[in-house]
Amino acid sequence: MTDYILHLYDLPSAESIVVSTRRIGVEIRRAMGPEKRAVCGWVEREFEVLSWVSECEISFARVPVSCFIAIAGGAVIGFHCYEATCRGFTGPGGIAREFRGRGIYLALLAETMKAMQVEGYAYAIVGSPNEATVRAFRKLYGSALVEVPGSDPGWLRGMVRPRPPEGLDTKSENGYAPDLDRG
Repeated sequence: MTDYILHLYDLPSAESIVVSTRRIGVEIRRAMGPEKRAVCGWVEREFEVLSWVSECEISFARVPVSCFIAIAGGAVIGFHCYEATCRGFTGPGGIAREFRGRGIYLALLAETMKAMQVEGYAYAIVGSPNEATVRAFRKLYGSALVEVPGSDPGWLRGMVRPRPPEGLDTKSENGYAPDLDRG
């Protein structure tokens, strides 16, 4: 899958999307170090993508933590990381199936991109996104998202993968989970 670059230096405000998630009882915020086991455990149970769990764990080793979470009723319902595999990269991220289609993933993206912008990044690299992720970025940022020619197979080329436990779904192991959030 092709990589994309998002221009962070001139992003339109996405505050209305973040506010709309608050109205439906969802809080979007940066995860805290003590939440690592809860968040990474949720990612493993919800998505069953081993590389995502590893990347989520790496995001908790950063200061500040480079993982944003969506919370409803005191429970994690979504996440989005950055700087988890490569400098300047955004992802992985996803929303619990029963919460998709409510704009929550868009709010996670908006908060993550704002954090990267504040930290001094001019660009975010969206590595190997699926179509749903590209749609979400385009909905938020339109033409600020630019395809990188010649970037396929990209940064995942040659990645060593563990043998998954029997019955584990690995179909989305190579990139972002299918059907994240149609927002």
